[in-house]
Amino acid sequence: MKRTSLALGLLLLLGVVGLVGWALLHSPEASPPPVVSVAEPEPEPEAAPPELEPLEEVEWPEDAPRTIYGAVTDPEGNPIIGAQIRIRFEARRPDRKAVTDTRGEFELKRVEADIATFEVGARGYEPEVVESPHLPRAPKVRWDAVLEPADGLFGVVLTGRQPAPGAWIALRPTDSRRWIGSTHADSSGRFALDWPEDHEGPFTLWAFHGQHGTVEQEVAGPGEVTLSLPGGGYIEGHVVDKDGRPVPQFSITATPLIRPAGGPPAQSFGSDTGAFVLGPLAPGKTRVWAAAEGYQPGEISGVEVKRGETVRGLRIELGRSPILTGRVTDAGTGQPIEGAMIIPAEWRSGALAETVGAYTDADGRYELKALPGVRTSIQVTADGYRSVLVGGVEGEAGEEIVRDFSMSSSQRDASPASELTGIGAVLAPDRRGIRIRRIVDGGPASEVLETGDVVVMVDGVSARGAGLAKVAQAIRGEVGTEVELWVRRGGTGAPQRVTLTRDRVVMPQRRRANPHQPVR
Repeated sequence: MKRTSLALGLLLLLGVVGLVGWALLHSPEASPPPVVSVAEPEPEPEAAPPELEPLEEVEWPEDAPRTIYGAVTDPEGNPIIGAQIRIRFEARRPDRKAVTDTRGEFELKRVEADIATFEVGARGYEPEVVESPHLPRAPKVRWDAVLEPADGLFGVVLTGRQPAPGAWIALRPTDSRRWIGSTHADSSGRFALDWPEDHEGPFTLWAFHGQHGTVEQEVAGPGEVTLSLPGGGYIEGHVVDKDGRPVPQFSITATPLIRPAGGPPAQSFGSDTGAFVLGPLAPGKTRVWAAAEGYQPGEISGVEVKRGETVRGLRIELGRSPILTGRVTDAGTGQPIEGAMIIPAEWRSGALAETVGAYTDADGRYELKALPGVRTSIQVTADGYRSVLVGGVEGEAGEEIVRDFSMSSSQRDASPASELTGIGAVLAPDRRGIRIRRIVDGGPASEVLETGDVVVMVDGVSARGAGLAKVAQAIRGEVGTEVELWVRRGGTGAPQRVTLTRDRVVMPQRRRANPHQPVR
């Protein structure tokens, strides 16, 4: 009994001690309330301003050069590709220029502070011009521009992510093949066309580039359009002489046979084997030209180029050329003209003609070693002088031909003009022969021929079916020489024989409606 009472007392004592302990533990004085610590996230650093945009002016010399960069967009924030930035200065120093990339961005480094005007423009947009802008005193300054669209249809032609300058753009009703507007892309690949209010849509916008191919896109109304060309192919081959030996130094270009724009600029090659790879070239049939100093030009026509592919195995043969030598002098003083350029004027590839052209030395002497090997004309140009076109140059392979040229000084206040040796008539093709389209005042033809006369024979060779270029070349020649023409007056009646003495003719420069109407 005692043991039971003792056990119960012990349990009661333990219970009391437990209650006291619990009270001490939960007493406000004994233990502070728990603190709930919410981990506040570290404040995110403020977004850094663009690297080139100063938040405030710093101690930077007022007249020190700066880097100016930025973006050009339309009102909706879309980048304007190929926009042109021009900075003009108060001092007499060259303008600074830039063009926006595919993100609409540009950058100009080391820009002097004395800016007279800051100009931003793009075809199809109203330009922005700011005069005498104040630049923050900072080494790098951001300048963004928003351009308002102008009326009409405009945009940019691209190949990949690069602009396609010189691309030909045309617009037509989708259900018609007749073009109602056309233009060329500028150096930034941009273009602009008036919207045809007097035609019903939809319309098809078409673009072509001699290197990058063709693209068509339907447009429903005015606004901005981006045209992406598909890209071209390549041509691989060799250039050799008539004996099959490699020509080690040469230039090559190509011209599409049916498109309204040319191929790539002439590319120069140096190869012990005469090897070349030309391109890119627009898909389709192409004529390939090759030229080298000491050789006549060579060509292969009808080469089929395919997108993304390489045509292999071309072989272009070049024959030996006559050599043209002489001097170029001032017509007024007789003094030699240094730096005049002499080229075969009527090569079907002007790009190649320039690559093999000759230049005069300090004594006015030149040596042209790349002639076509058939009767041709020679063009002479020099800064400050009227260009001169002289026909009747021909010779055998390796033969030396001597021709001296005199040039008249061009007056700054006078209308632009060139000079040629011939009869002074603008020619046009005609089913009956070659028609006199226009007579040049003061030339030999003005005394004998009339507009509308048709030339049927030149120096005993029929002009009918001979081709405009061949007949024109036969008519043109050296000063003082004679040319015999058989002419139908007004294009009718029996042919009459007419003899003219070639002379120097001054030709006012004006835009020709048809560039294929040569002047002779």
